[in-house]
Amino acid sequence: MVKSTGRHSFTLITPYKSFNLAVDSTKDLSLWLDSLSSSIRSALSCSQVAIRLWENRYNKVCGDCGSANPEWASVNLLLVICQACAGQHRALGSKLSKVRSLKMDNKVWTEPLIQVRGD
Repeated sequence: MVKSTGRHSFTLITPYKSFNLAVDSTKDLSLWLDSLSSSIRSALSCSQVAIRLWENRYNKVCGDCGSANPEWASVNLLLVICQACAGQHRALGSKLSKVRSLKMDNKVWTEPLIQVRGD
C-alpha cells in the first residue's frame, strides 16, 4: 500500500517493512503515488491469475510431474506446470510450448484464457 503522508512525502507499506520517502515537489509526489499504485494493482492482478487457476483442483499440481502449487503454464497446451517442468518446456521451443508465469506475465492472461484453463 502507498499513501501520502505530507505535502512532499509518502509511505510505502509492505508486509515486511514500511518506507518513508520524500520528493522535491507535489508534482513528483503525484507521479510517485500514481506509479507505485499502478505497480501494486498490476502485481495483485497477476497473483489473482494463479489464485483463480488454483481454484480448479486439476491446476493445484503440475500437469507433468505432479508437484504442488505450480506457478507456470504452457499457454498453447493449456497446461499448468512447475518451475522445473517449465524449463523443460522452454527447451522444447516456443513452437511446441509457450511457457508463461502465472504471477509475472500479466499480459498473456486474458479472461477467456483463464476461463478455459479454469474449467
